[in-house]
Amino acid sequence: MPSTEILLVNLTTHCNNNPNTSYSAPLGLYCLAGEFPDKISVVDKKVNILDETLVLLSENIKSIICLLPQNINKETLESFCLEIKNNSPKIKIGLNRYIPNYEKYADFIDNGTGRNTILRLLRGEQIQGIVNPTNDELVFLPFYFDSSFQDNGYELTPEKMITAKTLEIFKPWLGLQERNTDLNILPSANWINNLLLELKKASFTSFHFILSDFNNAIINELTILLKPAQIKFAIPYSHSTKIDTINFNNVCSQIWFYYPNNIENLPDKILEIKKIGFEPCLLINKNTKFDNLDFLENISRLVIEDEEDWNEHELKEFIKQYWWKGGRFFKRLFSLRHAAELVAFTKSSYKMLDIIIGKDEK
Repeated sequence: MPSTEILLVNLTTHCNNNPNTSYSAPLGLYCLAGEFPDKISVVDKKVNILDETLVLLSENIKSIICLLPQNINKETLESFCLEIKNNSPKIKIGLNRYIPNYEKYADFIDNGTGRNTILRLLRGEQIQGIVNPTNDELVFLPFYFDSSFQDNGYELTPEKMITAKTLEIFKPWLGLQERNTDLNILPSANWINNLLLELKKASFTSFHFILSDFNNAIINELTILLKPAQIKFAIPYSHSTKIDTINFNNVCSQIWFYYPNNIENLPDKILEIKKIGFEPCLLINKNTKFDNLDFLENISRLVIEDEEDWNEHELKEFIKQYWWKGGRFFKRLFSLRHAAELVAFTKSSYKMLDIIIGKDEK
């Protein structure tokens, strides 16, 4: 890559305070790189990312821009940046969000998509300090995608698997801000369709949109666009979505409730989704609270985060309620339709049995 001038580095795993975080694709970086294929390269590895970055450093590299996790390990980030500076003192290092005292090891913060900053860097401008988005950057990126993208061993919680090749998607149309939970800007359904068709070239056939607040028009248009490509996708529950007007169409198959503490009448909404034909799914952590667990019989998939932080007795009771009530364990076992479901069930049931059988320590 002799003509590369900018490296976009995925540090969401390397600098994460939570060692159990899944390794997800930084699609926002690949969308940025796709517009400047000869000038930008994405560095995207689960392990040895520092070594991989150092190998790519050359006289042509002007800047490195880092994609950071939400739960960041600042010491690891500082060590990474200082190692880069020690090897190549002239290189400018940018971060995709503000970190206190970043000036000790980085040069600038980009609070925008990254596109304007990249254009400035390629023109030879020196960037320092905090870069806020201009008015013309508050929209989504134009659609480009880096053709070098491939499956680098991205991970997914087994219960989230729709097919054997399922990929999580944040908001790649926002570039560096793809994991920003405060930005709800949406592209067109055609933009998303083009992205999923590109990802299918890397053998992915189903997708989890985990942050997007889709409206009904986009969801329905996507189900029509994606049906010929035999692509399936899951969406998060949104207060603004009218479930009964979504085209099921065997394309949008699952609706996920993420940490649903603030959802009124949750059991009724879950039942409504199930009656229409979708699979209601639930992701919770130790801070998720319920008055009772009767609604679990209507949940199709359950993901529990941070099991090690739970009260062990409470965790066991929750899992027992979900898996044993109404014979769910055996119903799931005998309803498996293909290899992807078998893999998901095997991994989930093994973990579930290990928790239930293990001795209480609390």
